[in-house]
Amino acid sequence: MKKLLYIILVGACFIFQNAFCEAQWQDVASNNKDAQVFLDNSSIRTTENYVYYRARFNYSDKSTICWLKSDCTKNLTAVLSCKAYSKSNERNFFAYENSTKMKSFKSTSAVRSLHNNVCQINQEEEISQTAMMESAVRDSVVNSQDEVITNEAITEENAIVQGEDTINAAELKKAKNTKKQKTPKTGNIDKLSLINQAIDLLKTCPLALPYDIISGNNPYFRPVVVEFKKLTEVDKKYKNFDALGWLMDDTLHIYVDTKHINAPVEALAALIAGRSVHIDTEDSINEEIYAWATEGYVWKYLTKDVRRDPENSLVQRELVLNKIIEKSNDGQYLKKFITSDRSYKDFSQTSEGFEEDEFNTKFNELMNLYNDLKD
Repeated sequence: MKKLLYIILVGACFIFQNAFCEAQWQDVASNNKDAQVFLDNSSIRTTENYVYYRARFNYSDKSTICWLKSDCTKNLTAVLSCKAYSKSNERNFFAYENSTKMKSFKSTSAVRSLHNNVCQINQEEEISQTAMMESAVRDSVVNSQDEVITNEAITEENAIVQGEDTINAAELKKAKNTKKQKTPKTGNIDKLSLINQAIDLLKTCPLALPYDIISGNNPYFRPVVVEFKKLTEVDKKYKNFDALGWLMDDTLHIYVDTKHINAPVEALAALIAGRSVHIDTEDSINEEIYAWATEGYVWKYLTKDVRRDPENSLVQRELVLNKIIEKSNDGQYLKKFITSDRSYKDFSQTSEGFEEDEFNTKFNELMNLYNDLKD
């Protein structure tokens, strides 16, 4: 799914690069005998382990634009995907995927030239950042107040909203009719630490997808920003949401409502995992089913040996969700439940990465993992 998503998303960038992408092409291998090689300096994105970037290879008969990732520490690179254009007709192009296996390229190859340039740029940036930090410490330029960053340009179109992120059905009346949990005071709570604990728990799950996406293996090649936020400050219509996905400045955000700041970290991890499935602005019934199943599985896995306070509102959400999932071993009840939910009445059945065959394969694998946790 991830490969399909970023190929489609960067496709528009390939086609309309001059108008929308503001590419900064740098010739990095002018002496290469096979092709002219250019690095798009504006595309470089760095995660904890990899550097992602875009490159163009000009051959005698075609031009190829590729996405690559490099591990500068291990001196390895992978060519992720490419799109080639015939020079005789720029509209005649084809896309293909390469193996994401990391490998070491020959010192004379064009890919090695790209790798060396990107890693050098990355190293120079790290050195520059370190110097700036040291200078700031020496000058005691420390702002002790929390910096609040606001964006006046936030609009409805920015939000990645896949229906109200609560389950609305008769089976949830018990959870919905319980006493509403007030937003707690957060003065003595380290919110960032709670989020980091939740994300660290996702590392332990056999289902690797949520942690991979959050770590930066997503269409935007950047780690997802996960934080607590009062969702009514985004828009009052989100007052009943537990979490919200948001795209801003080519970075994915997951906002967890501050009313859940006292929730067990396992419940936070499950909620974040479910939201991580929604990594683009297109949604479908199949994607919703998979997202709910992901959330339910993560909760089940993380609490298989512990019991959490059933009075907590987020725990109630997870407990009810798991009851729905467990009404059938193959997940068919969950499918029917989501399909019949009015919140999703305007959704198409499929979306990119969740076409029927691919969705059924992934969903069945997830349900097998879930069933392995049953007593």
